[in-house]
Amino acid sequence: MIDWLTLKVDACELGAEQISRLRSMAGRVIKISPEGVVEWETFARESIRIDSHQVTVQIGADLTLHGSPARVMGSNNVFGSGDPRQCAAAMIGHVARELVMLLPRLEIWRCTRMDVTHNYAMQDLASVRQALMCLRHAEGGRYQLGTQADTVYWSSRSNMRRGKAYAKGPHLQRQVKRGEAQSSEMELALSERLLRLEVSLRSQWWREQSVKPWHEYSEGELDELHQRYFEPLVGKVEVMHMKDVQREVEEAAKQLGMSEGRAASAYRHWCAIQAVGFEQAKGLVARRTHYQHVKLLRHAGLSWADFQARGVVPLRREALVLSQPGRRATRSVR
Repeated sequence: MIDWLTLKVDACELGAEQISRLRSMAGRVIKISPEGVVEWETFARESIRIDSHQVTVQIGADLTLHGSPARVMGSNNVFGSGDPRQCAAAMIGHVARELVMLLPRLEIWRCTRMDVTHNYAMQDLASVRQALMCLRHAEGGRYQLGTQADTVYWSSRSNMRRGKAYAKGPHLQRQVKRGEAQSSEMELALSERLLRLEVSLRSQWWREQSVKPWHEYSEGELDELHQRYFEPLVGKVEVMHMKDVQREVEEAAKQLGMSEGRAASAYRHWCAIQAVGFEQAKGLVARRTHYQHVKLLRHAGLSWADFQARGVVPLRREALVLSQPGRRATRSVR
């Protein structure tokens, strides 16, 4: 589903009357000289209040809408649509009705942020928090980790992509308490089982990485982008014992045309990581050898979280199937 959209359109696309009306709702920034003379005055880039908490409107050189399309289309944002056109149309239509004005057609709006979110049903809230504890170790490559309460962040300052994992249950309870969402007691109870993984495609990604206009992406294509982002963090969905790891490494070496000796060496390096930790094991071999081993182990399906924590990620006690959000896996290492 799409949990957040930021859409912008050049203010020139609006009529003069509409611009004047929107700017009359916003504040102004004025510079006054020491002599008390107004040197310049401009419209403040601040939120225009409308009778809704779902979408915020800003006016400047651009007209900007940002908010959760799921909350526009439903009472909360636990579940929603993954179709960007449907989500954008809902947001634009909502603001048009609230402000009683015509807004430009969807195709000329620019997208500078889109949050693609999947929910994963765990056994209970304790299982969700255990999964988050494991993901707190999932740092590697370009993924820079940060944590706060029941939330894990990756690359939180990036203008390209940002990742987030959090417990939806406590988050929904806070939204209901603040009057930002509505939910039944049953929905609140069920939401406590949900682990949410969210990738935020930011402005730089849309400028430099997107292969087509934002509104031409299908829900399936966005799901694939989500999976590609989180796969290095979570790894393969199969549960692995140590013997499973050894077998996977041997198979990966065959696929890459490497010798059995290279596979055995990489597996021993993995055992060293488990024994003394990633950084310490890194210093036991040559730099080039270390990265060759890591490449092979990654190809075998181990995630960055596996490298940072001693022991294979306990998250796999309930396999997190990235391609099947909303479905609870029952396979266990025990």
